[in-house]
Amino acid sequence: MEKVYFKVMILSLLISACSLFNLANATLMLNIDLTSGKLLGASNININGKLYDVSFVDGTCPDLFSGCDEQSDFFWKTEEESKVASLALLNDVFVDSVDGLFDSLPDLTFGCSSNTYNDCFVITPYKSNTNNTLFGVMALNNSNPNWDTTSPFTVGIGLNTGISNSSTYAVWSSPKPLQAVTEPTTLTIFALGLIGLTLRRCNKES
Repeated sequence: MEKVYFKVMILSLLISACSLFNLANATLMLNIDLTSGKLLGASNININGKLYDVSFVDGTCPDLFSGCDEQSDFFWKTEEESKVASLALLNDVFVDSVDGLFDSLPDLTFGCSSNTYNDCFVITPYKSNTNNTLFGVMALNNSNPNWDTTSPFTVGIGLNTGISNSSTYAVWSSPKPLQAVTEPTTLTIFALGLIGLTLRRCNKES
């Protein structure tokens, strides 16, 4: 009898491990406008083991970030956090793939269009001050990948990226819990079946 319950415990742990595996391997998804081919954002960006979403949006800081006058208006709170997020954009989102040449052609990112330097500045802000100065980190995506980099960025909060052909804001958020839920894997279903058979055998023996 003890062996039976031991098997049940092992199988239960296996199912838990499967669930964690599914979450850790959630697929990064690009949000692409099917008409223009523009990259509008991405979901399930893995940053230090946690998943985040991002949207590329044009406008001014006050319009996009709840007034742009309090620390709580910004998703990331420090320069280092904004830098890590910006690096994730360069490494995981602005890449060439079957979905689009989002590294070689920076103008495919929403908010950016063809320009002299073939680049796109994507701004991730983290604070503003009483002098209406905005602080952030920009991800510089250039058609030459050797020039891709991040850099601290300071500008007036009135900057309107909508009138620029080489800059846009990155608006970050955490994925909704439902987005992290995946359909049961074959291994999970198999494990559940084994538990059912084991419990049935246990009932017969008792």
